[in-house]
Amino acid sequence: CLLSLDMETDESCRVLPFQLQFDKPLASQVKIAEWNPEKDLLAMVSDDSKILLHRFNWQRLWTITPGRCVSSLCWRPDGKAIAVGLDDGTLSLYDVENGKLLRSLKSHCAAIICLNWEEDSHVIPDDRCHTSKYEDRTSRFFPPAPKVPRMPGLVSGDNGFMDDGDDSFEELSNSSHQRFNVLCSGDKDGNICFSIFGIFPIGKTVSHCLRG
Repeated sequence: CLLSLDMETDESCRVLPFQLQFDKPLASQVKIAEWNPEKDLLAMVSDDSKILLHRFNWQRLWTITPGRCVSSLCWRPDGKAIAVGLDDGTLSLYDVENGKLLRSLKSHCAAIICLNWEEDSHVIPDDRCHTSKYEDRTSRFFPPAPKVPRMPGLVSGDNGFMDDGDDSFEELSNSSHQRFNVLCSGDKDGNICFSIFGIFPIGKTVSHCLRG
């Protein structure tokens, strides 16, 4: 069942109850459901571990079967990918357009029961103080990327080596509007893993439990 909540203006101070939009039967019970943060898409996990993607009008876009029991689900902040945690500790990323598997990583030794994808939303005003732009703050945490030599022959007179004063990586970073985000995954043993963009592992906290 899908419900919506309609609220009146602050002047009336009246709140209407939830209203039933429609009631659709499913072949299996839904154990996890997550709305896309940017689109009218609902991802659901059935008790037989199928992942179903529906629009708000209940149009089904795709269904995938990871092959293992799905224990957690989380959308990327831009809504273009979805992270799936499995009971064997595998973390998988799927494309929202077609359900294609983008990446699979065995980051845990136990079932992943918690996923959270955080994005750095810090913005700063520009010189005119009426628009905002994103400030890349990754240099505060990570060393600068190494310089890579250009391919010789692509530009007339190019010898294939970069000038020491030429910082192409910095220019590329400044021109990029992609926000820095980190995917956090936690398993049932209390271990937490962190990965940049859900792709590059950067750290892990290990829980040490005392057993008698």
